[in-house]
Amino acid sequence: MNTDTLILRIPVKEKDKGYLQTGEKYNIKLDDGNVIAGKLVGAESEIKYIENTNVIFCSFSFENTNHKYNPGAFYPVELILGKTNLKEYLWRLFE
Repeated sequence: MNTDTLILRIPVKEKDKGYLQTGEKYNIKLDDGNVIAGKLVGAESEIKYIENTNVIFCSFSFENTNHKYNPGAFYPVELILGKTNLKEYLWRLFE
């Protein structure tokens, strides 16, 4: 099983920053419009909220995907749907 890891830069609103959970799977829309599923993984993927930037940095693993993105690279993305417990949240980029 191939597993790639991408470090993603996700714009979030202050009130949304606690919704991401390590171990949960998310669908992620990349800049070029591709949507790929990934799991928030690893100790290094603990959410780092950068003060006064409305951006978080976190690592996702992508299993058995053929995406062309470089593991370890930074990409600005939109996390379009996150599922935590029984609730679903819609995430959108904001200007």
